[in-house]
Amino acid sequence: MPRLLGVEIPADKRVEASLTYIYGIGFPTSRRILEQANIDPNIRAKDLTPQQINDIIHVITNNKIKIEGDLRREVQSNLKRLQAINCYRGIRHRKGLPV
Repeated sequence: MPRLLGVEIPADKRVEASLTYIYGIGFPTSRRILEQANIDPNIRAKDLTPQQINDIIHVITNNKIKIEGDLRREVQSNLKRLQAINCYRGIRHRKGLPV
């Protein structure tokens, strides 16, 4: 299994789909990353060369795409901030308020 930025991605899937196993990268972002790295999205992840893996990592870091730990921390801090100001969006029905 290839390892990108500390995450094991499935080797037998197309690289376009394999990148979505990284938290914070969806299908459109995966396509954009591969387009900028000039990599064919139809090749299998196990067929990536070390140079191609470096190109993918380079594109992710240069575009400052938040992934994995950084993104999880940001989401958690946003949730804690909203709870601190008593802004419970989406759970009004639990308080008995009209929806």
